[in-house]
Parts: sequence; structure tokens; C-alpha cells
Amino acid sequence: MGCDIHLKLERCVYHVDSVTVAARVTLLVLAERSKHEQQPKSAFQHMSPELWHRCAKLVTVTNGFVDKWIRCPYADWTFTNEARFLELSSVFKQKMEIATEEQWASLFEEYEEEHGPFKSEDEKQDFKWEHAHEVYAVATEAVQPSNCRQGELADMGAGWVPGSGFWDDCIGELESRHYNRFGLFSQSVGSVRSDPSLLIQQLGCVRSGWPADVNEDDAPDIDDANLHSHCCSTLAGLFAVDWQVSVSSTSRSARALKPAGSFVATPYQLRKQQYARRVGLVRDEYGRSQESSLRQVNVEAIFGLERGGAYPAGWDDMNDRQKSEATLEKIMEELVASGRVAAEDEESESADDDEADLADASERTTRRELMGEDLCLGFEEMKKRMDESGASPADFRLLICFDN
Repeated sequence: MGCDIHLKLERCVYHVDSVTVAARVTLLVLAERSKHEQQPKSAFQHMSPELWHRCAKLVTVTNGFVDKWIRCPYADWTFTNEARFLELSSVFKQKMEIATEEQWASLFEEYEEEHGPFKSEDEKQDFKWEHAHEVYAVATEAVQPSNCRQGELADMGAGWVPGSGFWDDCIGELESRHYNRFGLFSQSVGSVRSDPSLLIQQLGCVRSGWPADVNEDDAPDIDDANLHSHCCSTLAGLFAVDWQVSVSSTSRSARALKPAGSFVATPYQLRKQQYARRVGLVRDEYGRSQESSLRQVNVEAIFGLERGGAYPAGWDDMNDRQKSEATLEKIMEELVASGRVAAEDEESESADDDEADLADASERTTRRELMGEDLCLGFEEMKKRMDESGASPADFRLLICFDN
């Protein structure tokens, strides 16, 4: 069984700051008042409502903090300003809801014509679970932009022909099964799949895990058991990477542009969840708390009693859950100290590494050679198109994960 990479692009939208809102509201109020002034008493009152509305539109919009992130699957959404992006996304979502409802209604009608009414709500839910992917695919194809088409395997001679109109069209086959390339995005996947002789280092602009504020469409994928090794990068980070540097180097890989903020599904968090299950600090599939238990682990060895270690202060007075929590923290301390997992705060580094090429790095494969000329030129073309459209690469995050 092979390993595949999955990529999703999302874009942030901002709250408009309070100063902009106040200025526009004031101008709109003056526009309304000017409609009813019979005898203007000042120069301001001589201005027509149309002119006040025009002034309101000309108020410079200053963005405040990020409001939310929205999935950005299409090129039309990528190479445009935020206002147009929001309009396209909103219309698409409305059409998707209608198309999805129509598709379900059609499937229910076909089922009932052949089998009669559903015998129970559980039977109906099972039917929906079985056909959810089909309904989503059909509805998406029905409402996607007219210049989009699905990629297709033309024939054995021509090979894979990508679709057009999607955000990654000008980049190329970034989602292809290229194990050495995987190492540039995920050190954990690269350590298993990439050629060890290349000594491939993960790009500094890539951060392990997914943002805690990931867009609502992709949020369920965080807990998808079939997906692993989540990581993330801004487009600004990928565009700033020096692709001429050796793959065995960590330098000039845009570490300063690594995504910031709270992250989930990091290697540290996933490893902690793994051991939390072992010591009983878990919840079942219905969300109910489980009884803490240390029977599955050697507590004495964890605290190193045979090496002169000691239990935490107040151990004898702790209940089972508190002992489990203390044991889990000790396990994680040992894993971090041994280098088997990175500490959470190591992901917050902002400065780029110093030159860190390994021995004979100058003779090793470059990132550009590993990525492929088409992909690197694609990044350059995409950046150019975004600059022309006024879209900021820093406002886009690339969600990355793998399956086996």
C-alpha cells in the first residue's frame, strides 16, 4: 500500500476595524439626513445623498484581526481580492446546499421506488453514510466554476491529464506520489518514505500539525483516522524558499514565515494522546469519561525508582486520575529529553536557521531538482498572478497531510 499526499488551500478573511465602521456609518447617516433637509443650514447639508454614499464607499478599508478561514479550491477564488473571494465563496456555498438537497431527494426517491419507504431512521442514516461521497462529488461538479473540469487518465500513453480552473493548476503535480519530495514537507513521512542517502530536511516554512482555527469544511479531517502527519505552510513561506539550496540543508527555507498561532494534531499532541489512552485518560466514542488506570504501564520504571528517582510530591494523596496525569507528564518529559518528540514550544521559532548544510551538501541534490522544474516555475507563476490580482500570499495557508 502506497502513501499519498493531500493538499487543501484555505484563505483568511478579516474583520473590518471599528474606525472604518464608524466612519462609514457616519457618512451613511448624513446621507439619510440630507434627503430630508428642506432648507440646508450648512455647506455639509448642501451635499446630495448620492455624494455622501460615494464618500462612504471611498473610505479606506483597514483590516483588523482575522475573522475566519475559508476553503479556497478554485483559481478564480485565489487570484482575486477579498471582497470578490467572499462573494464567490458565498454563492458557491448556497448553490452547494441546493444541489446537495436535490441530489439526496433524487436518491431517496429512487430507493423508495425500488425498496419502499425506509423501515427506520437508522436505515436511512446508513443509506446516507454509504452515498455521502457520491452526493458530494455530484453536487460539487454541478456548481463548480464553468472553467473547471476533473483531472482524468486519458490513456496509457498520455498518462494523467490535470483539470483546469483549480488553485493549483499552474503549479503542477504537487500531489503526485513522490516519496523524496514528501520529506521536504514532513520529516516524519520522509524518515520512512524518502531516500535516506539524500538526508532530506523539512522546509522551515512548514509547521507540524494543523491550525486550531482551520476552516469548517476541512476541520473533520483532523480526526480522520485515515489521515496522518498533518502539517501546514503559508503560500508566502513556500514562495520565499530558496529552491537552489541542498535538500540536506535547513537554511533559507523561510522559517520566519512559518504559520503562527495555536495548532492541533502536532506530533507532540498525537504522541501525548497515544500515551493518554494507555494510562486511561481517554473518552469513549460517545464522549464519556473513562476510569483512570495505570495497570498498562510500569509506573516504577517511568519515574526511575530503580535509578534513584521519586514519585511527585503528594503522590500518596492523589486519586487515580491525578496519578495518571502526573505519569503522563513524566512520560512526555522523558520523550522530549530523549529527542523522540519535539517540545510544543519549539514550533514557535521565528528566525531562519543559520547556514546548516551537512557535509558535502554542495554536491547533494538541490530542492529544485527534487521538486522538479515545473513545480518551482509553477510557484513563481502563481506568485506573479497573485501579485497582479492584489491577493496576498500571506493570507493563504496550505493544509498538508498523508494517508497509507
